[in-house]
Amino acid sequence: LVGIARFASAQARTRRLVDDARPLRDPRARHLLRRAAREAGLRATPRLLESHGVASPAAWGLLRPTVLLPVGFASRVDDAALGWTLHHELAHIARRDVLTAALIRGLRCLLWLNPLAWWLERAGAELRECACDEVALATLPELPRRRAAEALLDVIEAARVAGPRRLALESLHSNKNRL
Repeated sequence: LVGIARFASAQARTRRLVDDARPLRDPRARHLLRRAAREAGLRATPRLLESHGVASPAAWGLLRPTVLLPVGFASRVDDAALGWTLHHELAHIARRDVLTAALIRGLRCLLWLNPLAWWLERAGAELRECACDEVALATLPELPRRRAAEALLDVIEAARVAGPRRLALESLHSNKNRL
């Protein structure tokens, strides 16, 4: 019950964060988002919001998919880094990773005494991130792998602000060991 309450609380905090976020009006970012959504095979372009409450780019939402960026992030990175970031986050949306993470979290809440459930949650998060990295690389063939790695470092450098803890978001900073 404690695990379920914590999960529900994280969902509520994330919902408030999304509601308080403001739309990103940067034409360059909007263009790259539309292009990435088309390449990801999404029927509709997700919302693009920026918030002081996130430390790094993140995807959230099942019914109204949303890409959240830290405030000023789009202006701090070049087109390659922003394009890679958007492709990565849209891969989470296309793969329905938000739902997968919630189901695994629910399983962990039910089996909280089982260390395998805790391991499954951590391993699943890392595998989802790696899969989305691969999708982003596959959909950006013009971006050499070295430049993609540099773009990832650009994203990490641009997102070096502390964000709130225990949100229902998966992002680069969800697991410090992954960096």
